[in-house]
Amino acid sequence: MIYPYELVANGKGKLQARLIQPSEMAADYPGCWDYLNARRADLEKRNIVGGAAAEKQWYQYGRSQSLTKFDTPKIGRVANAVEIPWRRVPGM
Repeated sequence: MIYPYELVANGKGKLQARLIQPSEMAADYPGCWDYLNARRADLEKRNIVGGAAAEKQWYQYGRSQSLTKFDTPKIGRVANAVEIPWRRVPGM
């Protein structure tokens, strides 16, 4: 899953999701940036609701609710895996 956001504390100490901007994405996550750009035409066709107008990008999630709830432990299943059928996703 691609989560193009970083969780930051606002002035009141609550977490909010900040969309990683294109220059940061290209510099810090070049493989992800290439993947998203290869699908840009399809992603631009979506209806995007929410998010700060100054930060809107074609690769952001279509809806903005619950973006801060990704920062909790998760159990993931790797589809078609032979060696590691179940694992905890690091940092999640």
